[in-house]
Parts: sequence; C-alpha cells; structure tokens
Amino acid sequence: MKKVLFIIMIIVLVVISIVSYADIELTEEEQEWLDEHPVIKFAGDPDWAPIDYFDVDQKGLAVDYLDVIEEMLDIQVQYVHLDSWATILEAIDNKEIDMILGSYHASREDTMTFSNKIIDIPYIIVTRNDYSEKIDISNLHTKRVVTVEGWVLNTILQELHPGIETVTYPTVADALKAVSFGTEDLFIQELASVSYAIEEHKITNLKYAKEYPRSVDVRFIMRKDYEMLRVIIDKALIEIPDREKKDIYNKWINISITPFYKQPLYIIVITLILLASLLSMIWFKILHRQIQVKTQALQNELEQRADIQLQLEEAIEQQKDIQREMIQQERMASLGSMVAGISHEVNNPLGVSLTTVSAFKMKLGKLRYAYEHDNLKKNQFIEFIELSDDTARLVEDNLQRAIQTINSFKNMAINQMQDGKEMIEVCGFIEGIKSTLKYELKKKKIEVDIVCAENIYILGDVGALTQIFTNLILNSLIHGFVNEQNVYKIQIKSAIIDRLLVVEYRDNGVGIPPEIIDSIFKLFFTTKKDQGGSGIGLHIVRNLLKEKFDGTISCSNHAESGVIFTLRLPMKNH
Repeated sequence: MKKVLFIIMIIVLVVISIVSYADIELTEEEQEWLDEHPVIKFAGDPDWAPIDYFDVDQKGLAVDYLDVIEEMLDIQVQYVHLDSWATILEAIDNKEIDMILGSYHASREDTMTFSNKIIDIPYIIVTRNDYSEKIDISNLHTKRVVTVEGWVLNTILQELHPGIETVTYPTVADALKAVSFGTEDLFIQELASVSYAIEEHKITNLKYAKEYPRSVDVRFIMRKDYEMLRVIIDKALIEIPDREKKDIYNKWINISITPFYKQPLYIIVITLILLASLLSMIWFKILHRQIQVKTQALQNELEQRADIQLQLEEAIEQQKDIQREMIQQERMASLGSMVAGISHEVNNPLGVSLTTVSAFKMKLGKLRYAYEHDNLKKNQFIEFIELSDDTARLVEDNLQRAIQTINSFKNMAINQMQDGKEMIEVCGFIEGIKSTLKYELKKKKIEVDIVCAENIYILGDVGALTQIFTNLILNSLIHGFVNEQNVYKIQIKSAIIDRLLVVEYRDNGVGIPPEIIDSIFKLFFTTKKDQGGSGIGLHIVRNLLKEKFDGTISCSNHAESGVIFTLRLPMKNH
C-alpha cells in the first residue's frame, strides 16, 4: 500500500511539472493584438528593492510575475534599464516603453492604464529607537518627515496634511540613514522596501513606530494606448494560482523589521566573540606568568646588547673617520693627477711669452745701437713701433691664457676641497670640469660632448659634485681608454625627468666585464691593484651622491661599446 501511494505521488509530481499553466481564454482580437506585439518592453525601477530593482539584471517580485506571464501568453518581455523613476515615467508618456510596475493614483490615469491590483503593502512610520516624542498622524506637519523622490506618497501627504514640509531623498537607504544619524525625525515608506533596506545595510537603531493609514496599491502600468495589453495582463493575473502568488510574495517580502542585533545569527556571533574573549583572558594570564619569567632574562640580554651596541657605534665612528680621510686622500690624488696637465697648459703660453719678449729685446738692442750712432732711420723706428704693438698683444693674450688656466685650476681645487651648499648651474658646471681637465683629455685625444638644457639649477655641495664628475672622467681615462689607436668620446647628457635631475655619463671605452659590473661600487674593488689602483673612486662617487644629494647611480654596458653611468638627483628644494 505504501509503495502504491509513493508511486501515485511521483506520478502527480511529474504531471504537475509537465502540465503548463491553464490556457487563457483570449478573444480573437486579443490574440491578434499579441501576434502583432510579440515583444513587450518593460522598464524596471532601478531602486525599489525587493519589489522591482536592478542589480546586474532586473530582479524582484515584478520579474517573477513577468516570467509567469511570459510563459502563459507565449510572449517575450524585453527589459529596458533606465537610470531613474522620473526617466521611466517620461519614457512611458512618450511611448518609448510599454509597461512598468508602480502604485495606482488617480492623477496618473490621464497618461497610463492600470492592471488589477497585484499586492497591497502598508505604509509605515519609522524613527530612531531613542526618539521619545509622541507621533500622531494629525501633527505630522510639525515633524521633519522624510520621503523618497518621485513616489505617489508625496502627493498623498500634501493632499491629507496641508502645510506639511517633506524632505525627499534619492533612495530608501539614504532616507533611512538620515533618520538613523538624527538628521531627520520620521520616515514614511512602504513596509517591504524599509524591511529590505534595514536588513541590507545593517541599520540597528531604527524602530517601527506606527502604521500610516494608507498602502501601496502595486499594479502593472501600461501606456495609455495599450488598453488591450491591460485586459490581457488582467486575464493572466487571474489565472496565476494563489499558491504561486503566495510563493512569489514570501520569496521577496519579509514583513518584519527586526533590527540586525536581534537576529539569531547576530546573537550567535556575539556569543562566540564573548567566549573567545574569555578564553583569551585565561590565555593572557598564562602568558603573563611566562612573560614575567622571561622578562628578567631579556633584561640581562638587553644590557649585554647595549654594551655591544656601544662598541659597534664606536667602531662605526672609527670607520667613518677612516672613510672621511680616504675621501680627502682621493680628492688630493685627483688634484695631483691634474697638476701635470695644468703645468703644461701654463708652460705653453708662458713659453710663447718668453720667446716673444726675447725677440723684442733683440730688436730693442738694434734700435738702441742705431740711435746711439746717429743711424736711426724713420722706417726703422716705425717698424719697431709695429713690432712693439704686436709683441704687447701676443704677450698679453698668452698671459691671459695662463691666468685663465691657473684660475680654473684654483676654482676647481677650492670647490673640490670645500663643503657647503649653493646653487649650481649644471651645464656651466660640467663645462668647467671639462675645461679644468682639458690637458688630460687632449693628451689622449678625447672628445667630450655635453648635452644639457640651459638654466638647470640644483642646490648642493659644490665640492662633492666636483669630486663626482672628476672621478667619473678619470675612471674613463684610466680604465676605459686603454687602446691608443681608438678615437675615444665622452658624452654627458642632463635633463629634468619627474622631479629628478637625470645625468647620463657615457664613454665608448672597453666597457666593464659583466661578471664584475655589480661590484664596481664596492669599497677597495679595483681591476688595477698592481698598477696603483685604490678601488675607492666609484665607491666615493656613490657615497657622495647618497649623502650629499640623496641621489643614486647605476651602471650598465653600452650595446656597442663602453659604459653608461646614470645619476639621479632629487630636485626637492631646488
């Protein structure tokens, strides 16, 4: 017997699942209208959860009803997404859409036609838990009442409560938050959307204060000239079984507005948190005892570490003293390497001046002899005057050359030895370094190309910047340009990029072997130790950039030949 009943139940369920909705008795005219209009454009409300709202797709009670109606009438509902209720009303007035979901009000009958009622949702008055003033329907005009923009309720309130001043908010959630934060007193809205928004946004300090004596009469609304569609929709709504209507209603509408903190899940969570807190306190006491035991041991260890730290600081200070001394020695060494070149540059103009003066003295002796023997001729005297003029000019030019060379060397020596910040014009500064090292560059026939924009200034240590560029050029001379037959070039480019002074120093020398390129900035690293290399030149360059300019330097080999150093100096306060 039980097996027979079970089989019968299975058959009934299968039949129910197979049998579609009862056929709707449509007139020939109604069926013809549907055949001519197989697609119905429905504009859903963007923000009337849970009745009709947009969340990636259109959702809510309205969509479930339309799914049933689609199957019953064998039509297609095309969902049109518009961004506001006002836009939706304008679209149905302009006949751009066919149907919407809304509430009935007589003022809308001029431009719309309404289906039979689908559901009826009461309006309620919501306020804060701590709101103590008496709420009476007759004195609403004395309160700060909140509503949602575009709702028929605004018209109803104006009709029933002359003089009432309502404050409208774009959405139900916005209105609830305004009441929750104390900005407004009361919020009047239908129960379904209030309950949904409170749950969705976890608002815990609101209460249901009173029912407002009106309700939302929810219906499908068609454009005015689609009266035939209204008749067909009404027939479909009648044919939907009550059980299915109830299922749709219960799926979307929760008629309670139980605060979040009173829900079972919230209570369970709070209980677990309290239990965890209790366990944490017990664990803390156990840990506290263990900590007390270890604290003394740590105290002793800290005292020992303090002694070691003091010794380390002394060692670091000694290392800094040694490093400062080495930097000073490197400065002196780089100056010394330029002395020979400077002396050659000075000897040339002084030698020319000495030769010229010697020739002039010889001519002067001949002139004196002719004068003393009364044999001085006019043309001889004129020739001597011209010679004197040429001699004076030649001697003056060469002495000026010697003075400029000596001054250039003197300025560089002063800059390299002094510390202190000043404004440095980058392009002119690099030109000065090139001029000072002219003899060393000329001796190896090295071309130096300086490419930089004018009026780039940087605030910094002149001596440090002098040492940086001098070391880079001397590094190229010593390590890069080792083959006499090659034509060597140095190119120095500078530009401002993203608040950084970027200087690219490039030579076309022999380059750096890839296996050692990561080591070139290390202290005492050199490939020419047997030839007197100290291994501190590039190390000093990196340290001076970091300490004096908060800058960086990187190195890479050029694709063709040579090496590229890229210097980056922040332009802060420059």
